[in-house]
Amino acid sequence: EDVGHSLSVRFAKKQQSIVTHIFSQMLEEYSSQSRGREEMLRLYAAELLTGIFRQTRIQESGRPIPQWKVAAFNGVFDYIQQHFAEPIALETLASLATFSPSYFSRLFKACTGIGVTEYIQQVRVHRACELLRETSRSVPEISEEIGYGDANYFGKVFKRQIGITPAAYRKKHR
Repeated sequence: EDVGHSLSVRFAKKQQSIVTHIFSQMLEEYSSQSRGREEMLRLYAAELLTGIFRQTRIQESGRPIPQWKVAAFNGVFDYIQQHFAEPIALETLASLATFSPSYFSRLFKACTGIGVTEYIQQVRVHRACELLRETSRSVPEISEEIGYGDANYFGKVFKRQIGITPAAYRKKHR
């Protein structure tokens, strides 16, 4: 049993500031002892792991995934970040990565640990949290802005991920 393995990831200066920001938000959330903090920490961790994923070689079925496959996901993550408020079809993402939809879906989950839909929901909820903390827009307005036409459905997704309603989250973070 070899316990001497370690992982080293290097980030460009721009990425270092993003990672530092994520860690500071995680520390703030952890220190808050607020309801729903575990869910927020999971969201920040997913964001952080996505960044690390972009910088590392990963394995598929015990074999390293070729770098060109890993690089294909960079465009996918960028596309999701830019278009999360719009309907995003699996076929569109798979096409960006030049994979079939079924292979893309399997590879995405193997690489990130979550499905495409869940990842998009996490990106949307993360943005909603920012808007709830930083603006006075109503929950239905925020719901619409991040891509949920139905504020009730948004509320259910938000509560499932964060553990509290959007209104309670806003109250806690104001």
